Amino acid sequence: MSAALDRTLPHHRSVVLQGLDHGSPADRSQTNEGGNPAAVVPELRRFFGATDGSAK
Repeated sequence: MSAALDRTLPHHRSVVLQGLDHGSPADRSQTNEGGNPAAVVPELRRFFGATDGSAK
């Protein structure tokens, strides 16, 4: 995947959050047992540039 992405978007930054899946940003529920938004929030804050904690 990374090689194809490098060719398409040469200036991208890719982040892999180990142990998380596509449903991780959502709340945990019966249909989404892997929900873990707290694990995703720090990276989203970095991406959107909220270093002061204002993006809650």
